[in-house]
Amino acid sequence: MQMLPASLDAAAGLLVATLLEYVHHRWGGHARALGERVRTSHQLHHGDPLEGGVGYGEKLRQRAPLIAGASAVLLAGAAAIFGPRHAAVVILGVLAGYAYIEGYHHRMHHRPPTTAFGRWMRRHHHLHHFVDSRANYGFSSPLWDVVFRTRRDGRGLPSGRVERAAG
Repeated sequence: MQMLPASLDAAAGLLVATLLEYVHHRWGGHARALGERVRTSHQLHHGDPLEGGVGYGEKLRQRAPLIAGASAVLLAGAAAIFGPRHAAVVILGVLAGYAYIEGYHHRMHHRPPTTAFGRWMRRHHHLHHFVDSRANYGFSSPLWDVVFRTRRDGRGLPSGRVERAAG
């Protein structure tokens, strides 16, 4: 396997991970498309964004069956289309992306951001949590909110309102 195609495969996997994040959040957490259990779990998160102090490792453990099932389906589909080597690297990108996204989301609720982008993304996500839960489903990137036209920029809100609402 050459380095360039493998890196492109991994990058494609990272992009797919952000799409899965959006789909899971929008149609799983706010609709019933992925079942009542997923929706109920997400609604509990909206009620308590700190989730009673549940750690990152425990979140990964709780979601492992869902991630394993989704990865198997994606791997089978990607292998049929692109071949097993490319598919394996794409899935590794998806899994790495998922681990990063889950950690980033956890930090977003538990630690103050340290970069300008982090502050912007936290505001983007807190607009979803505390102002309009029908917008800003992407919490690691606004890309799919732009694509699916669910992005809200918060213009017109008093400065700091969203951050103060988060506690």
